[in-house]
Amino acid sequence: LVMERMDPVLFGYSYEYVGDLAETVSLVWPQSPADIANHEPTLAEVVAKLQAASRSDGPKVLARLLDSASISARFAIIKLVTGGLRIGVSARLAKQALADLGKVDIAEIEELWHGLTPPYAELFAW
Repeated sequence: LVMERMDPVLFGYSYEYVGDLAETVSLVWPQSPADIANHEPTLAEVVAKLQAASRSDGPKVLARLLDSASISARFAIIKLVTGGLRIGVSARLAKQALADLGKVDIAEIEELWHGLTPPYAELFAW
């Protein structure tokens, strides 16, 4: 997708320098002022748009999401789409952070963890 928008050789050099595909794409994704939306898509909006997209429309939907997102949001969207959510934080540490943030016992988080489905509105609202 990114190769359609920039020189493949330049992308290759960028990827070699950065070392992470998602980070490279999020940093080099060309964005004109006309592309920048009034508001960045929320996690729930991203998940809903991706779930509603057909396989053939997926790349176009992803490109529109990346067009309207900041660099850090693009990085998160790419990680979500590729399934590469691992960012060096264990699931246990993430659960503990949520428990600390919500001032609840980690056992409550662990009980809910696998029972929720995207876009995880219940978890984030809780």
